[in-house]
Amino acid sequence: MKLPFIRNSEKSKDFQDLFYRIESLLNSARKLFTQSEEVKKIVAIEKGALEKSSAAANEIESMVGATANAAQQLTQTANSSNKLVEDANKSLEKMTELISTVTQTSNRLQISVAEGLKEISSVTQTMQEIREKAKIINEIVFQTKLLSFNASVEAARAGEHGKGFAVVADEMGKLARASGSAAKEIEEILSTGVQRTNSQIQKVTAELETVASDTVKAISDVSVKSTEISDSFSSLIEFSKNTEFQSQEISKATKEQEVGVSQISQGLQDLEMSSQNLDRMAVESYQNSSDLAASVENINTQFLKLASSLGYKITKVESIFDFDAAISAHVDWKMKLSKYLSNPDGSLDHKKVCLDNACVLGKWLYGEGTEYKETNSKIYESLRVSHADFHKTAGDIILLINSNELNQAKVMLQPGGPYMKVSDGTVSLIRELKSSVELKKSA
Repeated sequence: MKLPFIRNSEKSKDFQDLFYRIESLLNSARKLFTQSEEVKKIVAIEKGALEKSSAAANEIESMVGATANAAQQLTQTANSSNKLVEDANKSLEKMTELISTVTQTSNRLQISVAEGLKEISSVTQTMQEIREKAKIINEIVFQTKLLSFNASVEAARAGEHGKGFAVVADEMGKLARASGSAAKEIEEILSTGVQRTNSQIQKVTAELETVASDTVKAISDVSVKSTEISDSFSSLIEFSKNTEFQSQEISKATKEQEVGVSQISQGLQDLEMSSQNLDRMAVESYQNSSDLAASVENINTQFLKLASSLGYKITKVESIFDFDAAISAHVDWKMKLSKYLSNPDGSLDHKKVCLDNACVLGKWLYGEGTEYKETNSKIYESLRVSHADFHKTAGDIILLINSNELNQAKVMLQPGGPYMKVSDGTVSLIRELKSSVELKKSA
């Protein structure tokens, strides 16, 4: 049964006011949906960036940990090296002391041998003196023989009375001859002994001087070398201590760095967790705003049907599309693509970007904006084609970046390139359509 047409101006006004409120609520719901969609995209991008930053921080933390371990090992090695050098230096000092002892012993030996040679020389001198004494004895023997001969002559002259004396003189002559032979043999033996002894003394002295000189020179050379090595070890000890100190400083710094990186990593993990929660909330907000917009849209439709069935005429207020926001969103794509070229993290999908009906302007062009297809057909159609070309070009650039063809993508983005031409053309057409719509509304 059809209800009669109710002509009540108050009721009609109430219905009109209610429709305005519902329409305002619908516009708010649509804006909320649009904003939540943008927030969802931004949160998704930030979430991806945080995940990559967190992964990079974990890698850095791992590398810093490895560096800290290496620094610790370097410190231990430096400590061991320093100990080895100190031990070697102590051994060298002991060797230097031994060389000094050997030098002193060699000097004492040389003195002892020299003194021994002096003693031998003294013995030789004594033998020479004995030889001289033997010469005197030999002369005495000669004189005795001469006296014995004279006695024999005198005994012969005495005749019978000198026979006894002759016998004694003969025996004295024999004894003198025997003593002379012995004295001569002693002189010869002493002469030979003195010559041999002098020869040996000269030979031993010459050899001793040579050996002593060589020994002293060798010990001196060893002493000089040991001193040089000792100086080198002293420098090496100083260097080793400096190395040990520096390695300790490096180890300390890497430990502090490890703590700092660990804190950064923990902070990024906390941010990542917060980002995940924010992403979940953004998705929920997007879904809720979508449901809210759909519900308000449904309420608006049902209300219009109810008002029509009751015989009320509702005047629909046309809302003006936010052209400035659309211009800003499309201008911002240049910066977004440039950043993506510098850091191609895979967050942009060329298939989604190529769609010209997914953004706010695209939805308006294929939705409420279709009413301008008749009144501003030329501008509307030019904008629709240019807008589609804009998204296709942006998608092509993203495809090049994702394919690692960065140079070609850079050429397309540079001033005067394909992207800037289609971007400037699209923005210019949006401004032109905005002026036309505003002019129509004010008429």
